[in-house]
Amino acid sequence: LHGIVRDDVAALRAAVAAALPGADLLLLSGGSSAGVRDHTAEILAELGPPGVLAHGIAVAPGKPTILAARGNVPLLGMPGYPVSSLVIFEVFVAPLIHRLGGVATPPAPFGSARRATLAKQIASKPGREDWVRVTLEKRADGTLAAHPVKGGTGALSSLALADGFVRVAMNEEGLPAGREVEVLTWP
Repeated sequence: LHGIVRDDVAALRAAVAAALPGADLLLLSGGSSAGVRDHTAEILAELGPPGVLAHGIAVAPGKPTILAARGNVPLLGMPGYPVSSLVIFEVFVAPLIHRLGGVATPPAPFGSARRATLAKQIASKPGREDWVRVTLEKRADGTLAAHPVKGGTGALSSLALADGFVRVAMNEEGLPAGREVEVLTWP
């Protein structure tokens, strides 16, 4: 752990340089967007080949994620918003850590899954994978209903309210109400 670094190129460059020796993985949270103070991609690109492999991925929330490497060391820049950061950690970082640790088949994101029926339609744009927060309601017949949770990716309260996530595949244009879905939940 190398602490919080202010939005300053020299300070971030120094923190990254201090963290790299002996590292199996470099993970940064925040500063991966496209604003004028976001220098993470620039600094990761300077570290040597292969450099930045992707800056922006087809996942929401989490689009501004940076995937890079220095030699065989993975370098990841995660978004700073809590919902985006959690999704990217579960979908990309946790499996990578497991694989670096010798686990051949990492566990699924969020650890467990439950079947539920969507209580309301989920809108989604084709061409990206969406991770939608939901609450679960137990119905009188014992089945579960999944209700989408409103709130932006910076709304920590939306995570506190959610029981899990529904994944909308990249090729789907949303999910209709009444569809049975898998809700990925934390244990």
